[in-house]
Amino acid sequence: MPKFAEFFAGVGLVREAIEPLGWGCAFANDIAPKKAEMYRDRFGHSDLSVADVHDISAVDIPAEIDLFTASFPCVDLSLAGNRQGIDGADSGAFWPFMNLLAEYCDLNPHPRGILLENVAGFVSSNGGEDLYRAISALNELGYRCDIVQVDAKWFVPQSRPRVFVIGLRADDVQMKPFPALTESRVRPKAIQRFLRANSSLDLGSIDLPEPPNKGGIKLAQILEDVSPGDSSWWPSKKSESLVRLMAPRHQERVSSILVDGGGSVGAIYRRVRNGKTVGEIRTDGIAGCLRTPSGGSSIQFVGVPSDGKLHIRNLTGREYARLQGVPDDFPIRVPERQAMYGFGDAVCVPAVRWLVDHALGHLLEKESVTVGEQAGGMQVRMMEARSNGERSTEEGFTYPHPQPTSDPFTIAERSEIMRKVKSYDTAPELQLRKAQWKLGLRYRLNAKDLPGKPDIVFRGDKLAVFVDGEFWHGKKLSAERLSQMKPYWRQKIDRNVERDQAVNDALTHSGWRVIRIGSKLIDVDRSGIAHLISSLLREKDVTITETGIELYRPIEHGASVDA
Repeated sequence: MPKFAEFFAGVGLVREAIEPLGWGCAFANDIAPKKAEMYRDRFGHSDLSVADVHDISAVDIPAEIDLFTASFPCVDLSLAGNRQGIDGADSGAFWPFMNLLAEYCDLNPHPRGILLENVAGFVSSNGGEDLYRAISALNELGYRCDIVQVDAKWFVPQSRPRVFVIGLRADDVQMKPFPALTESRVRPKAIQRFLRANSSLDLGSIDLPEPPNKGGIKLAQILEDVSPGDSSWWPSKKSESLVRLMAPRHQERVSSILVDGGGSVGAIYRRVRNGKTVGEIRTDGIAGCLRTPSGGSSIQFVGVPSDGKLHIRNLTGREYARLQGVPDDFPIRVPERQAMYGFGDAVCVPAVRWLVDHALGHLLEKESVTVGEQAGGMQVRMMEARSNGERSTEEGFTYPHPQPTSDPFTIAERSEIMRKVKSYDTAPELQLRKAQWKLGLRYRLNAKDLPGKPDIVFRGDKLAVFVDGEFWHGKKLSAERLSQMKPYWRQKIDRNVERDQAVNDALTHSGWRVIRIGSKLIDVDRSGIAHLISSLLREKDVTITETGIELYRPIEHGASVDA
């Protein structure tokens, strides 16, 4: 059975969608304990890791995963959010996920497929730059990508358009080596504009059938039977007050369903328009896009006509689940608001099932990729390229490079894989460089004439900056974790640590200061790191106190300062 790993898993609706197709979940991760409670009520405790994605290592994930899925946070990409983009505090979790994927790809055969999911605003965020950078990162790992949009309303009575980025190996015959430039329901105008404007990316296309026209089920059909005397119904005055806040066209919709006399219901929500709270209603049998109940405007209500009046109540947790296509045997043992939180921040089950079935179903029929295919056909990129331990040809300096042992690949295969590894422009480096540029700092990149080819160089100030992956450079690895690793990888990390020290010694003996920064720290506070580097350029005796940063001073100034 092909295996998948589900990141930003929430309550597990990707798993709910694709396990019936024949996929087996080998690993799942989410940071939210309340969502994890619901996940475990459905699927048990064995596969879910409740942790920040920053804190997960590739060695925590089982080997030979066939599919990685990631429904990363949408807050900074959504039109209803703050539009801070893919570097924002929430949506920026994409980058540690990519770092983790890159680390995993160096330890194991590459997953055969990648599936990213987010809001439709992902396509236009920062003028398309965010989506460009995300796909570029996948391209660098050897994945050709297709972009599609699938709307939940094609399957259930909820309007919920979502963008999916599908990554397959460039030699996968399912992925045509050119983008689909014909507008369709799954590739609307916004996606077409992006495809045409970004021909430099490795974009492909997957043949997909025409999606369903309608879900066939109306909002009224998924409602629970809530008795008229139940406390969830609003008092009449509260309902009438919300209707009075509606614009005339929305009040006309209320009147139309009152005349209908119970044949229709309305999906109702509060919105802030021009600084004022208003009520809005849709009566086409489809609910608006579900959200998490973080505030009054985020909760969706249902209006049911009876006795010439519109009776309003909150949608229930079970109704939220049904609007996501979740079957009623999915247990809900948590308070209503927690259930709304879990299902409101999730994927639509039949929409994901339809897409995975048609776009990735062929992976269920293939044998796992062979070592020969891995070495010969895969375009590999590690986010932490300096970890490969290869001998440097820089003038006057060589790195320790003992012969590796216990490598799962042959020497020829490992050489071919490493030959394709790039040694620059990792995601954390790009983030740091962008933050430095905003401060007016100007620098050189990957100086080949210096030991270690520092990632960022300030020649006039003789400051060399390295961005190091914690895993590959032996940082924060406990003795227990090291003991659990295969001998090859323990030796590899030991060599990297020795190499780093040799580079530090060579540079400091030449009068350079060396600063080594953990990549995860950049994910958390790239602006703060950029300001720290700015301080180092202004002052020679800055003291480093941040964990995860090491400063080595020129040898004549004494020992290094390790934070």
